[in-house]
Amino acid sequence: MSSSTNRKTAADRISGIRLPSDRQTSLSGNGLKLIACTCMLADHGAKTLHAPAALHFILSDVVGRISFPLFCFLLVEGCFHTGNLRRYLSRLFALALLSEIPFDLAMKGKLFDPEWQNTVWLLFTGLLMCHQLTGIREKGDLHYRTALLLQLSCVILFAAAAYLLHLDYGAEGIGAIAVIYYMHDRLPTNPQKENLLSLFWACLVLNGITLEAPFTFLSLLPVCFYNRQAGSGKCKTFFYLFYPLHLLLLVLAAHLVQTY
Repeated sequence: MSSSTNRKTAADRISGIRLPSDRQTSLSGNGLKLIACTCMLADHGAKTLHAPAALHFILSDVVGRISFPLFCFLLVEGCFHTGNLRRYLSRLFALALLSEIPFDLAMKGKLFDPEWQNTVWLLFTGLLMCHQLTGIREKGDLHYRTALLLQLSCVILFAAAAYLLHLDYGAEGIGAIAVIYYMHDRLPTNPQKENLLSLFWACLVLNGITLEAPFTFLSLLPVCFYNRQAGSGKCKTFFYLFYPLHLLLLVLAAHLVQTY
C-alpha cells in the first residue's frame, strides 16, 4: 500500500473520531500556550542540562515534540483573530531579536551561531507568509487557478527562505504553518474536526515521509479540547517573555551544574 493511501486512510479515521462536546472543550488559547511552553521547557531542559539518555528521550523526543505543532496552530489562530496583524508581526520580530543570544547560548554555548536561528524567527516568517497569503486570497479579481498558483509560489518562497536562513524547523515548519492556514474555516460547522485535521496534516508535513518525529502527533490531544477562546489578555506578556527568559535560566542552571 502506498504512503499516500496510508495518509488518506489515517485522515479519514481522524475525521470520523467522536470529539468532545462543546461543554467538554475547556482549553483556551492560553491553556494551549501553557502546555506548549511546558513541553518546550522539558525539551530545552533535557538538551541544555545534558540529561541521561533515557530521560533525554522522554523529555526531548516525546514530551518536547508536542510544543512546536501547538505553536504553529496558535500562530495561525492569532493571524485570523488579531486586531492588528502588523503589530503582531512587530512583536514577533522584536521577540526573535531578543531571543537569539539566549537561544545560541543554550543550544550551542556561544553568543551567535549563524547555522541555527531560534524558533521565533520561523514563527515570524510563517506569520509574514500568512499575511501574504491573505492578501492573495482577498484579491477578488484573480482566477481560482491563478490565486492557487500565487499562493503555492508564496509558500515555496518562504519555505526556501527558512531553509537558506537556517531557521529552526526550516522549510518543514513553514509547510506546517501553511497547511494549518489553508485548513482554517474549511469546516465551519465542525471546528473541532477542522482543528484536529489541520494539525494532523501539519504533523505529517513536519515528519516528512520518514515519520522521524512521530510524537508530534501527541499535540492533537490538547487541541481536541480547544474552545477557540483566546483566554485572558493579562497573560500575553508572560507568554512572550517566557521564551528568552527560560533559555537564560537554563543557561544559568547549566553553568551552576558545571561549577558545582
